[in-house]
Formats: sequence, structure tokens, C-alpha cells
Amino acid sequence: MRLLLIALLSQIPYNLALDPAGWNVVFSLLLSGAVLLLLDKYRSPWIAVPVILGALVLMDRLPFDYNAYGLLLVLIFRYLRPKWLVPAHFALNLIFLFYYGWLVQLLSIIPTIFIAYTPALWRKIEGVRAPRLLWRSFYPVHLTILAVWKILQFGNGVSIDWRSLINI
Repeated sequence: MRLLLIALLSQIPYNLALDPAGWNVVFSLLLSGAVLLLLDKYRSPWIAVPVILGALVLMDRLPFDYNAYGLLLVLIFRYLRPKWLVPAHFALNLIFLFYYGWLVQLLSIIPTIFIAYTPALWRKIEGVRAPRLLWRSFYPVHLTILAVWKILQFGNGVSIDWRSLINI
């Protein structure tokens, strides 16, 4: 429910700041989390395969941020051992480089390298505690700041194509 709330709070600032026709990444995380819950509840491949394929198609057909890439990366982090995170993430990035031309996405491998190869450092970073409200408000607040900056910088020519948000 918290992810849904953050996704909804972030949507208008996301549309104004980044993509007038897309759904913000928290919706991708929300669907990925639902897939993980289903996979954990029903451990049968007869259920897992259609659930994963259905979610991948849905994420590619609807304007989810990161498309199917988001779910595939979540699945990599959930089901692969640390020694396979970097090669699998790199392979995923290469596939999406050729499929979508996402060159900048190749940089996303850097945090994965730290997560996979420096677990002690990562545990120390995870130990840093911040107020819950700070974590939960960061994404919508920073998107709102970006939207305001974009409007001030480029004028009021910002529009949201609400119809394309629900087109399949």
C-alpha cells in the first residue's frame, strides 16, 4: 500500500518533470513486488512462468518506466547469487541496449558491482537509518522540484497526455 501511495503521489510530478505519457518507476516496483509475492506464495513453475510472462508483457505494453527491464532486474536480484548479479545485470543491459538503444542504462551496473562484491560495505550502508518520512517522501518531492524547475526554465508549455497513460 505504501508503494501505491508513493506511486500515486509521484505521478503528476513525474509527468510534469520527465515523461508526460508514462508511469513512474514506483509503479514498476509495485508490479514487481506483486510478482515476487505471487512467486513466493505459489512455488510452481506452472504458475511462475505465466505470472512472469504476463507481467513482462503488461510492462512492455503499458507505459511503465523501465518497461520489462525493471521486473527482470528485480528477478535477477531476488533469485541469483551475488557472484551472478553482475554478469546477469550486464547481460540484461546489453539486451536492452540492442532492443531499446538504452546506452545510459549500462551505467546501472556500477551499483550492482558494489552490492555484489562489497557486501560488508553494503551492510554498513544499509545500517544507516533515516526517518521513514524522508525515505517515503524523497521520490515525489524530488520529482516535484524537477517539475517546478522545468516549468520555470521552459515555461508553461508542459502538458500531460492523460489518454496515452491508459492506452494499451
